[in-house]
Amino acid sequence: MRSPHPTTSPAGPAEIVRTLVSGHLPGLAHVPHCPVPLPVRHVTDSAGRPLILVRYLSAAADALWRAGDPTGTPIALAVADVPPCPDAPGLGRAWASGWGRPLIGDDARDAAVEFATTRPSGDLLALGRGFVLYRVEVAAVRWEPPAGSAVEPDPAEYAGAEPDPVHPVERALVAGLAGHHRGELAAMVHRLAPGAGTCGRIVTPVRIDRYGMLVDLADPAAPDGVPARRIRVDFPAPLSDPRQFVALLRPGRRPVAPRPARRQQT
Repeated sequence: MRSPHPTTSPAGPAEIVRTLVSGHLPGLAHVPHCPVPLPVRHVTDSAGRPLILVRYLSAAADALWRAGDPTGTPIALAVADVPPCPDAPGLGRAWASGWGRPLIGDDARDAAVEFATTRPSGDLLALGRGFVLYRVEVAAVRWEPPAGSAVEPDPAEYAGAEPDPVHPVERALVAGLAGHHRGELAAMVHRLAPGAGTCGRIVTPVRIDRYGMLVDLADPAAPDGVPARRIRVDFPAPLSDPRQFVALLRPGRRPVAPRPARRQQT
């Protein structure tokens, strides 16, 4: 067992739900009269409304058609967090529920562009010819944390929240730091948390979000069985782009200027 330390991200429930349902994790659609949840391909648009891509001849299409009526189809989209490594804490499960309607014409084309921005797929070119996009107007959202009671943020707060831009690349960042950049990571942690006692410790990344990162500090001279110390290191400011993490990891390093294109001889 690890000793308890403050490790909680300052992200609120609405932001966590927006982050989890944004489309980078597997989603399950729950619809009335369907005994099992349906795996679906989904993203959310700029207002947080889920867009669900469905093949005409599929269990999902059949279930959505049977559950619908002229006012729409009740859909509850559930997405569970997948931590980047086995020992990392999870963010729990998010739900976005409301009324889904199939899109046609300009609405379908505009939604396909938003879908492709997050999750490109050639199937989007077959809308109306084998595939359909459903858009869910969100009426309720719910966050089920790993521990504690569920929270139901206001749908308007959810719609106004911004998904964490680091979450889609978190797994790659953690793996890259652990595999190739432990020295730079240790120096970064020491710069950002000089009083955390990081000198001489082996630093292992656990989780990264826009506000900071969770790391384990292991003493290489400690007896076997002594657990690593887990701490949270806050960034100077929330990240608006994952590439800003590189500037924190390697301060003062100028970005490499692109080479000019070679002029073709005529």
